[in-house]
Amino acid sequence: MIKALTLRKETKLMTTMIKLIMLVGFMSITTVGHAQEKTAQELVGACARCHGADGNSSSGLYPSLARQKEEYLIKQLHDFKSGARSNGQMSPLVGILNDQDVVTLAKFYAGENIFCLLYTSPSPRDRG
Repeated sequence: MIKALTLRKETKLMTTMIKLIMLVGFMSITTVGHAQEKTAQELVGACARCHGADGNSSSGLYPSLARQKEEYLIKQLHDFKSGARSNGQMSPLVGILNDQDVVTLAKFYAGENIFCLLYTSPSPRDRG
């Protein structure tokens, strides 16, 4: 009888330990997954050189991304990543993004405001 009680206690203890190990393993996996998500500010750095930090390009060479439709931006980024669309500058940068990074960037730029900088020539008085 004592052996049976001891065996039941050991079995219960082992079951509890296995559950605890599984719980700790699950928690560490979900924590690592959340730690890997990047914020838009972390991702925008490489984009900002050409497209502007807020998506308003200061050069006519690169398109402004501010207020573009989120779906459009996601499609373009996926096309660069898959090779369906090719660009020597874009393809390597987009190649390191995961799907969540693409969505994060698209949401960020879709929500940014458009700023137009109008160039006006100096007036004759300003020219001297």
